[in-house]
Amino acid sequence: MLKYLCEYNPDSTASTTYHNKLYENDTKTTVHDQLYYNNKYKYTLKSYLNGATIENGYTPTLPISITVTEDPGGTVEATTGYPKKLRFSFQSAGADAARYVDMFYSTKNKRWYVWGETWKYMLQSVRDPVVQWLAEYPSVPAGRTMQQPTYVRTEKVLKDFEFIDNITDEPRKEDVTLAQYTFTFPTLPRTLGELMQFDLSDPETGGYLTTCLALLIYDNYVPQDGELYGDKTSNESLNEVYAMLQYLCDYNPDSSSSTNYHNKLFESDTKTFVHDRLAYNDRYKYTLNSYKNGASVSNEYTPDQPVSITVNEYPYSMGEATAGRPKQIRFTFTSAGADGDRFLEAFYDGPNNRWFIYGTTWKYPLSAVRDPVPDEF
Repeated sequence: MLKYLCEYNPDSTASTTYHNKLYENDTKTTVHDQLYYNNKYKYTLKSYLNGATIENGYTPTLPISITVTEDPGGTVEATTGYPKKLRFSFQSAGADAARYVDMFYSTKNKRWYVWGETWKYMLQSVRDPVVQWLAEYPSVPAGRTMQQPTYVRTEKVLKDFEFIDNITDEPRKEDVTLAQYTFTFPTLPRTLGELMQFDLSDPETGGYLTTCLALLIYDNYVPQDGELYGDKTSNESLNEVYAMLQYLCDYNPDSSSSTNYHNKLFESDTKTFVHDRLAYNDRYKYTLNSYKNGASVSNEYTPDQPVSITVNEYPYSMGEATAGRPKQIRFTFTSAGADGDRFLEAFYDGPNNRWFIYGTTWKYPLSAVRDPVPDEF
């Protein structure tokens, strides 16, 4: 088909008689290399069809139509042995600039041909389509029945908060009121099945609850004897924490697409990171307790019972969603063993009707805190 559209006088070798010959191996290799990787054959050419967008997976309007525009800037007049070349441009929903092919009309054959190798230009990559991922979770034993936490919403006022005025670009100060949620947990999740019982679907409060749970799951990690330098993979408590963290973080984990947001944990790296932050100096016993209400350095980070955690709204916007990227929300919380607030980020996914932790921010709560001060030595 491509030969039919391109080849004109292909057997000619004359330097001044225009001919266009495709070379089979090179041509097939080009088509394959441009369209095979990441299944680009499914959408690259569809991006030129009317109605196709990144957001709808390049699904065109039916019946199919394509808009082509004459581009006078590409016109080259005929010369001896070469026909007049005309350029035709078209838009891709996945590219910033218009693309084109050059053509010429043969009065001898009374038909149009593609000029030279410009057929290759339409095969160039476009942005990957946004394909909505829907989570599929395996059947997990429920374990104990979890009681949903209660929460209290209050407000936190930041006095003379400084920010940049959007209109003047000048710094100014004003009091800022932030939402503050305190969740109290009658029961704490010890397994993936128990974690999955918590409702993360509320667009307003679910991000605060997800943050709390991201601070609670590490309570289940207990390093084994000699594990500080030894094999960690056989530690069942670490395996369970990893499974719980996957549930909170993994979004579209099998995607390799550059514009489809995905967050994938890598087992060895993740377990090593958790172990290295919490096993040393028995930090697993108190680092995460430092975020719970009632804990302090002087009481060896002993939290109030039942356990409660307070999470704050962040005063700055993290930016709006873009094609293939969700809107990330930052949530802050206080550690009794650190001078400044800490945070993680999450996003709400409508089709999955739940919140997910964003990127690698799950790591931030594992930073070291001050060592507890015992009552007695």
